[in-house]
Amino acid sequence: MKLPRQNFLHLAAGAAALARLLLEGLVADAAEVRVLSTNAITSVANQLYAQFERATGHKLTVRYEFGPILKREIEAGATFDVSILSLDVDDLIKQGKIAAGTRAVLGRTGIGVGV
Repeated sequence: MKLPRQNFLHLAAGAAALARLLLEGLVADAAEVRVLSTNAITSVANQLYAQFERATGHKLTVRYEFGPILKREIEAGATFDVSILSLDVDDLIKQGKIAAGTRAVLGRTGIGVGV
């Protein structure tokens, strides 16, 4: 699959952020890393996740879902090590559900309407 350079760079940044979290000990000695992720990045993320697993020896358990559903689950206390959401996480940070200072913006999307 050919991926535009800008999209690839955003996803590579996400993989780097995941690696940084592991290296900084936020996922202390995890053999299994639980990831909650929006559906939008499924095809490309699976390739990056496989590379990450080979490089680190960590196993990623990824659950894909629609962003607002994941947000509700996180608010209700879902356990995870990393979340990749297609919505603003300020509210989750204020609630203490996502650690402050760990957010990394991977990209931006636009919404268009036409008649």
